[in-house]
Amino acid sequence: GEAVARGALLEVVSLVAALEARALALVGEFQEHDIAMMVRSTARLGLVAGDPLLQALEARAVTLAPEFAFRNALMLLLALQKMEKVAGEALVVALTRRCTAILQGRCTVSSGSVEAQEVANLAWVLAKMRVVVPRPLIQALQARALVVVDDFTAQEMANMVWALSCVEKTLLLQVAEETGEGGRHLAPDSNGTDSGGWARRSQEPAPYIPGLEPELLDAFSERALVVAEDFEPQHVAMLLWGLGKMDLFANEQLLQVLQERALATMPEWEAREVAMLAWALAHLQVGPEAGLVEALETRAVAVAGDLFPVTGDRLVGELAQLKQGAGVRLQHALRQLPLSPPVDGQVGLS
Repeated sequence: GEAVARGALLEVVSLVAALEARALALVGEFQEHDIAMMVRSTARLGLVAGDPLLQALEARAVTLAPEFAFRNALMLLLALQKMEKVAGEALVVALTRRCTAILQGRCTVSSGSVEAQEVANLAWVLAKMRVVVPRPLIQALQARALVVVDDFTAQEMANMVWALSCVEKTLLLQVAEETGEGGRHLAPDSNGTDSGGWARRSQEPAPYIPGLEPELLDAFSERALVVAEDFEPQHVAMLLWGLGKMDLFANEQLLQVLQERALATMPEWEAREVAMLAWALAHLQVGPEAGLVEALETRAVAVAGDLFPVTGDRLVGELAQLKQGAGVRLQHALRQLPLSPPVDGQVGLS
């Protein structure tokens, strides 16, 4: 049996090598969809960035990028992210420019074909790749999201809010470099709000970040109420953590719905999600729902072994900030853990 399996594996390896050789010979004839599919396939096969076929495919893609359909550009970016490509390379730049042109209506491809999932996925993949996202693209993504907001799922809203929070620092740096003054400022009104249900946590004027539009955040708030039962632990944690990173918080109704959902699903929460939620609630200075802090600490105790020591210590402080006397049980559980260096699977939180 082992010999048969080894022989079959060798046959597969030989077939892949033959396909690679033939694809390399024909790469000049590949069109955008062919390239997207090939790069996605090679990523799944584990080929590395320096592979001759990948290099040839990328060079061909750069040439064709100005004609890419949005879906193919997104598919290619997702494949590049899977291979952990370095952001800022020529192909990534070319693809983001193409997506921007489509979303802004500056080409023959209509932005009307871009779906909610694709908007969220593009924001997510650019954040994962740590791309210096052009502000016009952020604005265009937000504008399209507003149009298709009723199609967003809980996961897609969480992904997009998380992604926007990841690019905010980059945008702030861009504004500072361009103006020399830290950028324009958006002054809150008398009650600190920029729009209906959303506000900057601080009452001080905050640097204006083009594209983080209050209108979209309001629309997400309303949509989240509709799909509240679909929010899984990761979605709740990512959404509130993203808001915390942007120093934004939602209206009380949405916060109540998300916290109720957290309570209902708390036995399913992983260590990272527990840490993200505690940080977000403490950072946003949210008054937690009755029983949430206790449930959060109970779950934190259960997953204490999956936390990095520094994350556990931070979590103790955040629980204490949320409710007087909280954090003691977690602190005791952390002290009972064996003293050993962090291992794979332990969770840290930046």
